[in-house]
Amino acid sequence: MLNKKLSLIIIFFICLSAAVSYTALNVVVNEPVAQTVDPESQDEKTSFKDLSYFNTVNSKKVMRLDAKDLLIVNSKDLYFKSPDGNYYNNDQVIKFKSKLGDFNTDRKLLTLDGNVKVNTFDGSSHHADFIKYSGKFNIFEARGNTVSEVNNIESQDRFKVKSDNLKSYINRKLIEFKGDVVATLKRNRTYEGKVKLTAQKMLLNQLESRAFFEGDVSLYRNKYYLHANKADLFLENFNKTLKYYVLYDDIKLEEKLTLEDGSVIMRKAYSEKLEGYMREGKIVLSGAPRVEQASDLIQGYQITLRENVELVEVDDSQTSFKIKRKKN
Repeated sequence: MLNKKLSLIIIFFICLSAAVSYTALNVVVNEPVAQTVDPESQDEKTSFKDLSYFNTVNSKKVMRLDAKDLLIVNSKDLYFKSPDGNYYNNDQVIKFKSKLGDFNTDRKLLTLDGNVKVNTFDGSSHHADFIKYSGKFNIFEARGNTVSEVNNIESQDRFKVKSDNLKSYINRKLIEFKGDVVATLKRNRTYEGKVKLTAQKMLLNQLESRAFFEGDVSLYRNKYYLHANKADLFLENFNKTLKYYVLYDDIKLEEKLTLEDGSVIMRKAYSEKLEGYMREGKIVLSGAPRVEQASDLIQGYQITLRENVELVEVDDSQTSFKIKRKKN
């Protein structure tokens, strides 16, 4: 009987020890899990609605912002809706509007998304689906249905440019447009007319008052249609005897020419290089040039055409001639 009681006590003790050990083991295993904290919960977040926000560093203005919603994370990342504000980079001010945006104070990176409108300090404006501006490097990028109005510094002429995207190096006054570029040059003097160009790439150098076009280039001016692979536009030379535009590679010219009897013919010309002199209203063709006027063919080393004038000058023969036709 005693042995039976002793056996029961031993069994009870073993079961109790096992239970205590199991409980202790669970506590040890689960303790680290209980101490694990989601890193995102450590972010300091502050949100506002319908507010005006001002940011300064060392008494210098950085940003002024009106927004429908503003979320500030860790005092350095700003996320906003319906922003309307100014970003200050030294003496330069960029004004912006969009549907959404964010700003990182450490990287000085401003991104804007949705119906973005930006006005830069030089009087230019840009519309796009998405715009990013790096204040640290002073580089401006836009993509998606970009439409830009850009000032030419010297002449105060304006370019209206549509493209797929653009990149502006603000310090260098250099803007690169890419993808289905359509550029219209609006002269400061309205009587000087306008020039329309299309290309796959456009590089506008505001300091040099020069625009370079590349890839399936077309130029439309008055009654002229020109096509080439590359083109240079020299803006400051519009009223001088110097070249105003130069086209290169596989050039094609078309012009509706009105004759003395009032009839209209199509003049076509082909060459490897074309130089346009705006003030004199002339075009110089070189590089195996040839001109077709109705059924007439003119070839030479260098050929000069004048706008809406039937006279054709061929330099290598030192002659100028006019093709005569019988009048009815």
